[in-house]
Amino acid sequence: MIDIGVDEKTRAILVNGIAHTTTVDPDDADTFMGYRQAFVFKPAKGYGSKAAYRGDKLTKRVFGEILQMTMLRRNWLQPSERQLEIENKIVDFKLDLRHYVYKGQTQLISAVYIRDNHQFRHTGGGFAQVMVVPCRDNSSIDSV
Repeated sequence: MIDIGVDEKTRAILVNGIAHTTTVDPDDADTFMGYRQAFVFKPAKGYGSKAAYRGDKLTKRVFGEILQMTMLRRNWLQPSERQLEIENKIVDFKLDLRHYVYKGQTQLISAVYIRDNHQFRHTGGGFAQVMVVPCRDNSSIDSV
């Protein structure tokens, strides 16, 4: 990041805010098999959640298949959650922020609300608009 001019403060925010990701090395399989629940496994050339596996849900058979493919392992992070009131009941939703970028330019920022892993089947689930509000004093977002 230094090579492309990212300042130290921004680098620290990125390092702390982005889950550590590495290529799955079959030679290290025995080392991380015991604590695979701490990872998410994704195809190196995939996108979204296509063919992604949570380590705590992996069987030994599927783990063996992963070792045969070009996969990434990323530290698993607890998703953000929000509560919404629906029909006079408080309901928990997972919140996934999505930042769509093309050729280095932001195209769209959205929030996806998901309940019980059923995507948009429940009232209150779906996409929501995200509005970026600049800081009054032009400071970085971490000081807001």
